[in-house]
Amino acid sequence: MNRFEKKDLDAVAYRLVQAMNKETPSMPADPYDPASSKTKLWLDELVETTKKRHKRVMRALRTGAVVSCSIFLFITSTFTVDAARKEMYYFFDKAFAPTQQAEQTWDNYISPQILQKCYNMYLPTWIPEGYIAASCDRNGNIVYLTFIASNSREIEFRQSDAFDVSYADAEMENMKILHIGKQTLYYGEKTLEDYHFASLMWQNDGNQYSLYANAPTYAGLAKESELVKIFENLQYKK
Repeated sequence: MNRFEKKDLDAVAYRLVQAMNKETPSMPADPYDPASSKTKLWLDELVETTKKRHKRVMRALRTGAVVSCSIFLFITSTFTVDAARKEMYYFFDKAFAPTQQAEQTWDNYISPQILQKCYNMYLPTWIPEGYIAASCDRNGNIVYLTFIASNSREIEFRQSDAFDVSYADAEMENMKILHIGKQTLYYGEKTLEDYHFASLMWQNDGNQYSLYANAPTYAGLAKESELVKIFENLQYKK
């Protein structure tokens, strides 16, 4: 059998296998056809492109891991355990999250895990830019909802029975009375060991409420207008 006859038989055999397997007709019908080499060249190029993309992805992942580890080491070596926890919570939950608007509902800035503990209480539907909910703690009838921001800034919303006034609230200086609608509020500030505090307090329906802010610098402290705006945007959650 000469080469020409073998070529014909191979082509026939390939068509039979193609028909049995119902393969696409775009495959070369003849193993000796020049299209076979073109297909091989295309596959080789596809493999090389895939390898290059894989290398780029792995390089990006390694770079991200190095950056994350560097940030983690810096935070843990610079802050106390509690402060480091808050800084890492802020960075990884906020820095990599999509940019959020200042005005939003509580579902957008309080995680479902924390929100489960927030019931039968008022919740802010607005918080200053940069703050996120870090915890919600209950101690009997007292509920603490804490918001944190970078540079060790905090705002705590506290709800309790009317007769339960915290020591921190009682120690406020430069107290002044505010009238917003039918509600009377008390605002005060103080500085203690180079740390700055501000408090907005009021009573309603037998409950005592307070917004308690603190920061290492007065410039970073939540302003009176911001605490008032939080008060004006409270909604009750069952």
